[in-house]
Amino acid sequence: MDVYTAPADQAIAASPGATLVGVTASALTRAALIELVAAAEGTMTDEMVRWQIRRYTAAGTSSAVTPGKEDDAADDAQLSAGSNHTVEPTYAGTALLDLPVHLRNQLIWRARDRERGFLIPATAANGLGVTPIHASVTNNTRGTAYWSE
Repeated sequence: MDVYTAPADQAIAASPGATLVGVTASALTRAALIELVAAAEGTMTDEMVRWQIRRYTAAGTSSAVTPGKEDDAADDAQLSAGSNHTVEPTYAGTALLDLPVHLRNQLIWRARDRERGFLIPATAANGLGVTPIHASVTNNTRGTAYWSE
C-alpha cells in the first residue's frame, strides 16, 4: 500500500468545530487514515482543545490539497483532500477519536501499522474529517494527515 499526505490549516472554532482536514474517498479505492500530526500556532494560553476524527457522508466545501506521496514512484492518490473548510462535511455517527490536548502541546496519533487505521470506505464523497474544537480559543492550527491506499 502506498502512503499519501495532506497538509492543512484551519482556525479553532466552537462546537461543532471547523474541519482542519478532510480525506475523501473515490468510489473505487478503500483507504485507511494511519497518522495525524497537528498543533496550534500563535499566542498560546492554558487551554485544552478537543480534537475529533469523525466519518462523513458528504465532503462539504474546502480548499483542495494536492496529496503528497511518501514514495515518488507511487501512483497518484485516488482519494482527495481538503483544508480550510467553508462548508462543513456532513458528519455521521460517533467520533472515532475524541481527545483533549493542551493548546501548548501537539497531537500525534498513529495507527498500530500501515494496514490498520481508521478505514475510509470505497464510497464516493465519504471520508474522514479532523476537527479542533474550543468555545473561545481561535488560534490557527496546522496539521498533516497520512493515509494508505
